[in-house]
Amino acid sequence: IIFFITIVCYLNAEENSSLDVVGTGSFGASTINGKIYNQISFRPEIRFKKLGIGLNISIYIDENGEIYNGNWLFDSENAFQTVMDKIYYVRWGNKYDDFYFRVGALESISLGYGALIDRYSNAMEYPQIKKLGLDLIYGNDKIKFEYVQSNFKRIPALIGINTKYNLLSRMNIFASVAHDLNQLTRLDEIPSGRNYDDFMLHCEDIKDF
Repeated sequence: IIFFITIVCYLNAEENSSLDVVGTGSFGASTINGKIYNQISFRPEIRFKKLGIGLNISIYIDENGEIYNGNWLFDSENAFQTVMDKIYYVRWGNKYDDFYFRVGALESISLGYGALIDRYSNAMEYPQIKKLGLDLIYGNDKIKFEYVQSNFKRIPALIGINTKYNLLSRMNIFASVAHDLNQLTRLDEIPSGRNYDDFMLHCEDIKDF
């Protein structure tokens, strides 16, 4: 499957100079439904002018050499979800453009020259936990704004705003704000709606485990 997709993308890129394909691959282990699988992952990015679509194509193999097919179901009930799971991110332009966005998996986000946020990624637990994040930049040569949100599916662990103002030809003013909206839920088993008192009671319950 990976070989076929690579060949098709390469041939399309040869026929249309506006289309470009780059990609990375990885090997590792992943846990699905409590079972450990060997993972072979291929992540190509299909580029057409300023549009980039990052894909995540993974094959999971258990200790018996059996391939997990739960992420390759194309029946009427699961076809849409199967296709959407293969989309790692969608982006437009790059961070040096006046308008840029990336939706989906975010990697290497920094605000305040790393003092507030340093190379943050919302895909550390991917594919077990998939987050729909946003990195948006808008402005011009004089002033630019950047907005970062780690997840839209639930209360985000990170939200940040960065402003750059070009005061002089060699002088810029930066103002950055970042906040964790979900500070009481560092552990996955703690519901995000708990207040401080409920959080402390829950810590008492789990401290002996």
